Amino acid sequence: GLNPQAMVGITVSGDVRAVAAAVSANREAEYVLITAGRYDVLAEVLCEDNDALLTLVNDRIRSIEGVASTEVFSILKMEKMTFAWGTG
Repeated sequence: GLNPQAMVGITVSGDVRAVAAAVSANREAEYVLITAGRYDVLAEVLCEDNDALLTLVNDRIRSIEGVASTEVFSILKMEKMTFAWGTG
């Protein structure tokens, strides 16, 4: 089946490192970034289905202490993915 993949933008009020660590503890989190700009944390997540995505965001991520708001961006197509980190 198709697995919903999404980016979750998270605005934090408080300790951004603690929120990023708590988001990272979820098995659905593929990678978690602390960022500068509109969102404090960006997380790419891969879920079993849309209900699982809703549960992850609504019940688990939004309940983390310090999470002020979230915005979910559904990934419709991966146009390009290149990972060359640590190969230099």
